[in-house]
Amino acid sequence: MSGEWVWAHDLGERKARVNSIPFVCDLNRNDVIEFNEENKEVTDVIEIGSHTTIGFFPFDEDENISNLRWEKIRNHFKEYDIDVEGAGNGLFVMAVPLKMPYHKFRKIARSCPVKINLGTDNKTNDRDRE
Repeated sequence: MSGEWVWAHDLGERKARVNSIPFVCDLNRNDVIEFNEENKEVTDVIEIGSHTTIGFFPFDEDENISNLRWEKIRNHFKEYDIDVEGAGNGLFVMAVPLKMPYHKFRKIARSCPVKINLGTDNKTNDRDRE
């Protein structure tokens, strides 16, 4: 796994549940992971807890404008039980529930009051959005 700090709740027996939404490594919020006791490095993903994707919104040099946009985005996705965490400068990550069909997630993303663009992988790319 690539290097990234994640927050996790220790479940005992070298297992933990991921609490944060990892951005760089191949983990998701609520994944149950196994880790090395010595260096706390993840050795295996036992159970997948959600799907992670990234989003972008128009970042403004005026911090008040960007904060207002961010608040609208967070509130919008929260209504649909999609957790979001900001990564800065208009970049954010989302933990999409496993049972949510992709077409439903995409519809929710398109209805966001702030225009957003979805991630860079094939499944979440939003290239055709106006």
